[in-house]
Amino acid sequence: LRHLMASSNPLTFVPPQDKMAPFPHLSILNLNNTLIGSWDSVDHLSTLPSLTELNILNIPIGRNLDEKERRFEAIGRLPQLRLLNKSVISVEEREDAERWLVRKYREPSNHAPATCPTLLEKHGPLAPLVNISMAPACDVDLEFYFNGQGPEVHRISLYRSTYDLKVWLSKMTKVAPSAMTLFYGDIETIVVTGLEEMRYGSKALYTYRMKKGDHIYVEFK
Repeated sequence: LRHLMASSNPLTFVPPQDKMAPFPHLSILNLNNTLIGSWDSVDHLSTLPSLTELNILNIPIGRNLDEKERRFEAIGRLPQLRLLNKSVISVEEREDAERWLVRKYREPSNHAPATCPTLLEKHGPLAPLVNISMAPACDVDLEFYFNGQGPEVHRISLYRSTYDLKVWLSKMTKVAPSAMTLFYGDIETIVVTGLEEMRYGSKALYTYRMKKGDHIYVEFK
């Protein structure tokens, strides 16, 4: 079994390690719209050695956290994941998530996940989370260039995916999403690093660490 679609079922928990042994090849798991409400269930998924893609949208877990914190919590607990909720986990996002998890569970009173000792050894002791704001800006003003013409400044939600951004641009330009290619330019490093093609449609914009004044280049095919 490689793919398991368990979405929209009244599941309340994921069984522990001894019950997961029959699924050594499971790589994609969809738990959207279930009733799973404990991070222990997510910890149990770490025993699936081949699991690289997980979907956990619209479940009761982590209701006291914002969207990015819930994502960080899951990423930090599951070192084998490559995609979460259809969005690619970049190297930078994984590091941020792991460091966030170490900060959150640095106090003995918190119920630390199983990955914490490994993450603490990897990242070392870190400053308390209370002194650090992890939430990204919700909306930023970006400069858009269309086939080299621009800029046009538009305020964009960073919680959009790359594909969502293409759909929004399509409504404005009357060009199909499939007929455009997007490139991101960080105004602080663009001279050195150049442009980054936004090739993953499911990738959330905030994972690029976009900020006010950064550039989006839109090329029409």
